[in-house]
Amino acid sequence: MADIKLMYKNLGVNKPLLGHYLRGVGIIAIGIGLHFAPMITESRASEFQPQNQGFWGVEEKEAQDKNKPAKEAHKEGAETEFDESLNLNEREYRQVFRHATQQVASQLRKRWRRAEMSNQDQWVSYENDLSTRRTVDFAANEIRITTLESNSEFQRAMRGFIKQQLEEVISASIQSANESDPVLKIVRRKLKLSTQPRYGTEELVLSELFASAQPSKQQVARQADKLLMHSYIRFRQQLAANGDDKVAYLENKVTYVVPLPKDRVARKARQYSSMIRLNSEKMDIPSDVLFAIIHTESYFNPIARSVVPAFGLMQIVPSTAGRDATRHLYKKPRVLSPSYLFNPEKNIEIGSAYLNLIYFHYLKEINKPLSRMYCAIAAYNTGTSNVAKAFISRASMESAAAEINKLSDEQVLRKLINNLPHQETRDYLKKVMKRKRLYPSV
Repeated sequence: MADIKLMYKNLGVNKPLLGHYLRGVGIIAIGIGLHFAPMITESRASEFQPQNQGFWGVEEKEAQDKNKPAKEAHKEGAETEFDESLNLNEREYRQVFRHATQQVASQLRKRWRRAEMSNQDQWVSYENDLSTRRTVDFAANEIRITTLESNSEFQRAMRGFIKQQLEEVISASIQSANESDPVLKIVRRKLKLSTQPRYGTEELVLSELFASAQPSKQQVARQADKLLMHSYIRFRQQLAANGDDKVAYLENKVTYVVPLPKDRVARKARQYSSMIRLNSEKMDIPSDVLFAIIHTESYFNPIARSVVPAFGLMQIVPSTAGRDATRHLYKKPRVLSPSYLFNPEKNIEIGSAYLNLIYFHYLKEINKPLSRMYCAIAAYNTGTSNVAKAFISRASMESAAAEINKLSDEQVLRKLINNLPHQETRDYLKKVMKRKRLYPSV
């Protein structure tokens, strides 16, 4: 173990928590490599695989990191830290978002049986006339382009149309995706938010598909052709009901399914590795935990959003986690806007700060570092009150800590997985613990 501590000292990251964490993990830490970027061994590669296996193997030559060094990037744009902070409480924020979602869903149901919209796993957009839906499914690792036009003449011209749609999807920036989202358009109007481009959002949503940060039209076209080579068509004919007058009609849909590279998540993780490493050091949180949480929260989708609403890579709820984290970081609570949280650098900073707050403040009565980390991961998803209920009958973390301190690390993890109030959090903890192994901490 002394050798391990010396290794971290030589790397310049001999942090107090990392020391505690290594003692909790024990001899397993000996297997950790000296590289800063997340390493994916051949034996672990299968754990990365989403539902659609894609068609590309891991390339020998990795795409270059397209992000600026995190420390330099953090300095830039600091003068606009909170130009879009909101003076809203949690109920008001949720109400505005819920009404916007309902309004858009009502419009979509006039053309589609199901009003599919963006969430933490999928980025969904529509043509202006709502005849075509484009879905980037980060969990299934595929792009789906679905059209209601299914006559034979359209089908003959379909490949050119699909390629155009695909080019639009793979060349979209975080900023343009944010601007075109119909729900967020309503939210911006209701809350009087700025529509000015923000630093850090010029990155492409699917930047991992390109070696260049700003690919040319020719590069986009070539990538679209490459993806289309492995696409396939799914026909579906369904009896749907019009949401307004309940009149049944036949919904003819044709879907082009375009598999994404099977190492897409690994590529994206490499792109964000410098930001994650910086915040790991700054917030004393092991980098493998941060990587695994981002993987589980959003599959590294920078424009992920949920119905809660929560936004970005680490799924920050602006009115709770965002407010607490900004108070912790800057001594002044803020309710952050969606566009702020779609900035990958800012999102990782806020999420890491919130995890630091949970670990070092909300759970400070838990003595064993590894037990505390298990509880912190669960609390990131469900809150400390629900974590307490896994050990005692009431929502008192102070009382729960006394019980937790009587247990071994293994017993604490087992209690959490078996007794957390919500199945979602039990599954979440298991996923994060499994995915930690993909990202050796440094």
